[in-house]
Amino acid sequence: MAQQMLDRHYKLIETRMHTYVATAEPMKGGWTADTRRIVLRNGKLYVGKIMSPKAVTCEAMMLDKLRPAINTPEVHIAEDDLLLLEFIEHNHQPRILHAEPGMVLMDKITKAEFITEAAEADAGRKIARLHNSMKGKYFGYDSHTLLGNIELDNEPSTNWHEFFVNKRLLPMMKRTIDAKTLSKDLSPSIEKVANNIQNYITVPKSPSLLHGDLWRGNMLYTDRALVGLIDPAIYYGHHEVDLAMLLMFHPVGDAFFRAYSDIFPIDKDFFGTPILVYQLYGFLAHCMLYGTQYQRNIEQWLAKILGK
Repeated sequence: MAQQMLDRHYKLIETRMHTYVATAEPMKGGWTADTRRIVLRNGKLYVGKIMSPKAVTCEAMMLDKLRPAINTPEVHIAEDDLLLLEFIEHNHQPRILHAEPGMVLMDKITKAEFITEAAEADAGRKIARLHNSMKGKYFGYDSHTLLGNIELDNEPSTNWHEFFVNKRLLPMMKRTIDAKTLSKDLSPSIEKVANNIQNYITVPKSPSLLHGDLWRGNMLYTDRALVGLIDPAIYYGHHEVDLAMLLMFHPVGDAFFRAYSDIFPIDKDFFGTPILVYQLYGFLAHCMLYGTQYQRNIEQWLAKILGK
């Protein structure tokens, strides 16, 4: 990104936050945004994201919507193409000891490889409370939202099967085929799943507010707790969608599901076909976002669902 653009963003941050930017280091991730850890001269940390104005407005709205039920970063600036967020302290992030322009002194940290059982149990309780307390009257949302840079059609529906097929599964399949990140030869099998969706997934008693992109990379932990969620793609849907996404990559363990089900019981059949169908949608989204390497997963999941 051109330096003059960054200078413009830094000036806006300094004006609004009433102090100078000491450093602005690129952060891992940020597939659809220039994401930087901002350290101000007063030592306070923030996350700065430079992305489209539409994405800035949408992400700020989604974080605010989730916050009454579960912690998300507070939005400090959401203007034009700049989003400045609270930095939530979590594991593997050094504490700032001193900051000035061009220099930041930080604690040394040791990276742990696993999330503790206590933290996973806390996450289970908090995600269950989100799903159980934030209920909607319909599936969808009152505006379109974004999954990365993919716009999600959230036109409200009272029929979960129709919503999932017509607003999620088939549109994502079409996007990936049009983008040439998925072979069109797979469309008959995906359409077969769609045409028989009532045989594969259940209908919830009521729609729950979903994070929409719930995987470990979007969950901030300390040794004993889940302290925040980031990068949502919210809508009202079946709570099993979030749970299925959690099990796609670096899955959570039994402690999470025991704690979750103590608050919001999980259907005993979820770990059979439903999880495969929701993950099929997840892999289609990954094909769209990241490329053809996920086509093999889609082929494998279709074989499992259709019993080939």
